[in-house]
Amino acid sequence: HSRASAAIMGDDKFDGLYMTVAQQAGGIDPLFDSFFGFLRRKTDFYAGAGNSAKAEETMQAAFQRHRKMWEDEEKAKKAREGKRKGDEA
Repeated sequence: HSRASAAIMGDDKFDGLYMTVAQQAGGIDPLFDSFFGFLRRKTDFYAGAGNSAKAEETMQAAFQRHRKMWEDEEKAKKAREGKRKGDEA
């Protein structure tokens, strides 16, 4: 968890790079294809744990972690907007 936590703390560190890659790839789906192609060609992501189930587990955990963060951010954003509208009334 400490590696994941450290990555989240510097979450925006690579935003410029990722935005460039996403634009050059032409969207989210091609970005994922490019990224997973990179993992296949240049890392042991798929074989590192001895089977691809660990790779899927790692990917799913990251997805779930960031989906939860997004949900929490959306709730906080809506709460702020509701408070602001209440203050304006």
